Amino acid sequence: MRNVWKAMAFGIAALALSACAGMEYDKAKMASPTGDAFSKALHKNYVAKAAEEYKDGDYSNADIFSVRALAAASGKPTAPEAVAARDLPESAKADLTAARQQLVAALDAGAAAKWPDVAALAQVQYECWMEEQEENRQPEDIRICRSGFENAMVQLRANMMPAAAAPAPAPAPAPAAAAPKGPTVPGPFTLYFGHNSNQLDADAKRVVAQAVAAFRSAKPSTLAVSGYADTSGNPAYNADLSQRRAKAVAAALIAAGVPRNQVGVVFFGENRQARKTDDDVKSVENRRVLIELKP
Repeated sequence: MRNVWKAMAFGIAALALSACAGMEYDKAKMASPTGDAFSKALHKNYVAKAAEEYKDGDYSNADIFSVRALAAASGKPTAPEAVAARDLPESAKADLTAARQQLVAALDAGAAAKWPDVAALAQVQYECWMEEQEENRQPEDIRICRSGFENAMVQLRANMMPAAAAPAPAPAPAPAAAAPKGPTVPGPFTLYFGHNSNQLDADAKRVVAQAVAAFRSAKPSTLAVSGYADTSGNPAYNADLSQRRAKAVAAALIAAGVPRNQVGVVFFGENRQARKTDDDVKSVENRRVLIELKP
């Protein structure tokens, strides 16, 4: 009987402990951010990640991300998590170490002040990748977090690339008759998608056909394909979804005869919304892909 009572006491203690876990999530969710744009964006992304962990019953990691959300809300965001802070498989350490070095270099170069939304997404998706890699049970979740981080870093590197120096002005030429303007490049062409979908419907296929016809007549150097998502759901998942949408449109263009080497693909997730919305809002205007003809 004594052992039975001990077992019951242990069970009650464990239940009480689990009831306390995850308590930081409510605090983080209710916090009103007071810091700069980067801190506010960090808070938003950390809360989204904490909500995901809380829903899955991982209260320990929900608390970890919630505490970071609270620090960001107070205007004192934490640095990207150190690689040594997680019990990672040896095979993953090199990639995550390189990822953190890239992220820290971008933040040190002013990315947080200049591009706060993308920089914040990069930091939280790096830590999402760390957390999922430590668990090492769900390859698809690892891929989504890693993809979210890498997509954000691609955007940061593109933003940070210095513009080519302008050449010295040449002597003013003698006045001449104005040359006739060339034909205007058509577009951009916009395709819209269903919620959580990267499938092209009949309207989207018609837009692809219009873009292909314009490509053949205007003969541009490149077709730039950019994918986007609305704010409904997790930012990392939406970054991945916007990539899949852009790739689906690129594949349709190539299948219609556009040379593969003339199709460029980028994706922006929830960033660069066509219609500005709050978080977690379904918006068909933002579930889109743009096709732009570049001379």
